[in-house]
Amino acid sequence: SAHAAHGFLDSSEARDERELLHIVETMSTMSFETAVLKASAALALKIGVLHLMTVRGRLLTGNFQTSRKAVWKEDSEFTGPFFQFFKTVLCAYGPTIATIERWTGCVNNAAENEPYFLAVALAYAKSGLDIPSWATGAVWTYVAARYAHCFIYLTGGKVPQPFRAVAYTISLSTMLLLAASALFG
Repeated sequence: SAHAAHGFLDSSEARDERELLHIVETMSTMSFETAVLKASAALALKIGVLHLMTVRGRLLTGNFQTSRKAVWKEDSEFTGPFFQFFKTVLCAYGPTIATIERWTGCVNNAAENEPYFLAVALAYAKSGLDIPSWATGAVWTYVAARYAHCFIYLTGGKVPQPFRAVAYTISLSTMLLLAASALFG
């Protein structure tokens, strides 16, 4: 806006900035244990939505092939009122956002990476060891990187490399740093 160009924020921009600053301050001052709880919830919501969107994509395309290239007979024969119910509940009409391969790939990637971070973070939180001052920030860095990785992955290459690799590397490095701190700290 014109106000922003002159160094002033209009009321909605100022409110948005205050809300964002409040969120960042809240995240940086919460305990490590609370951060791990909230991060677990955020990652659980992400994988839950990914599963629902995978089902939606399957209903839209009729592609019931699993990531192991299997097609279960009962899935391909799924018709009738329950099929229509699921299609309606999942808004399985119109275009799909990503291919089934992208949805299942994203689910598999999350399942291969996120449980290990959560295991280390939860064990560290409950260990009674001194938690480093940077650990809470590391939790939020991990979550942000995993969400970024997921979004970039689902664009199907519309966001070019190295962005997905950078998001993955940030999340992996964060996990390794926390694990090393727990092991050697």
